[in-house]
Amino acid sequence: MLNQALIAKEYGFLGDVAYLDISLTSMPPMRVREAWKKFIEGYVIPYGTNAGTYFPDILVRARKEMAQLMQVEPSEIAFTHGTGDGMTKLANSFPFAKEDNVVITEEEHASNAIPWLGIEQKGVEIRFAKSENGVVPIANIVAMMDEHTKIVSTASTYFCSGYAIDLKTLGEECHKRGIILAIDAIQSMGRLTMRPRQWHISYVAGGAHKGCLGTKGGGYVYCAKELSQILKPYTGSLQSLTNGGRPFPLRHYDQIQWQPDASRLEGGMYSFGIIESLANGVSLINELGIENVEAHIHAMENYLRGKLADLPLKVLDIPEKNRSGLLFIWYPEGADPKAVEQVLLDHKVRATVRQGYIRMGLHFYNTQEQMDRVSQALHEIAKLS
Repeated sequence: MLNQALIAKEYGFLGDVAYLDISLTSMPPMRVREAWKKFIEGYVIPYGTNAGTYFPDILVRARKEMAQLMQVEPSEIAFTHGTGDGMTKLANSFPFAKEDNVVITEEEHASNAIPWLGIEQKGVEIRFAKSENGVVPIANIVAMMDEHTKIVSTASTYFCSGYAIDLKTLGEECHKRGIILAIDAIQSMGRLTMRPRQWHISYVAGGAHKGCLGTKGGGYVYCAKELSQILKPYTGSLQSLTNGGRPFPLRHYDQIQWQPDASRLEGGMYSFGIIESLANGVSLINELGIENVEAHIHAMENYLRGKLADLPLKVLDIPEKNRSGLLFIWYPEGADPKAVEQVLLDHKVRATVRQGYIRMGLHFYNTQEQMDRVSQALHEIAKLS
């Protein structure tokens, strides 16, 4: 059961607004907003004399919270500038041979496509598993694998359909073939359970600013310790290696001794404020329990779908076992998008309106009463022309 008192404390500022735009960006809880206010004062007031402990402590806490969320080791967590940055680090650090290939899907966001297309110039073949009406069956991914496939990379939840792929089954298919499975988790992390170790997932990348309830401009990766050992980063900084110095003493790449864990991927200065926001957002999810969060999201989605059973608009149907708390509803052809948005606003509903459809994303703070209002708004939108 969700702790409703805790949710009210953190999200009372929403009032009666039904915020359903988590698939676009989060509404950070009060603890994140307060952490941002305190962040700068925390080192400015003592004139930076505490920098040696203040900033490392932020990293320690954030690694611990992310590791708890995924049930992995803190040393397997690294911080990035977002999903695309995280995937780029893997694509450019993995020791590919020219005959190797990577399998992705036709439903990927640019953040999980461009990093892989970028290594075509190294002779790596990029294969696309076919999509069927916004869904990529696991069989279509498996069909693209062969003895030269080194990595399969896909979103955990497709941003244009809300379809949540069966990661456990896909992980098993990759594992028995010795293939690394890498996941773009931006649309599911913090909302749906993620168990990389149990599901044979070696790499997970995402951003702080959606289901994890942090702010924009930063992200994270989970990199299994076995995988981190073979990655050769294309860039780095003092914190990502063990034999640096001031001035820098090394003269050749082969002299670099990388950190033995995921931190070898952390090149450049940390976005400490964003990492602090991520730690605080995820701490709330951990307090509530990700299993409780996921159960609530599924309950709200199923309830809303029931209310929309008689809606004379297309509601993208997703098998119940693949639902993610993201819904897509097509508004009447010819209807003014601004009129659609206004109906939603009149019912105090915030959602994405684009390209002929409405996208709604659920989280633990959404309620059954809000779903009733959403249903009323959509039935009103159905009358627009």
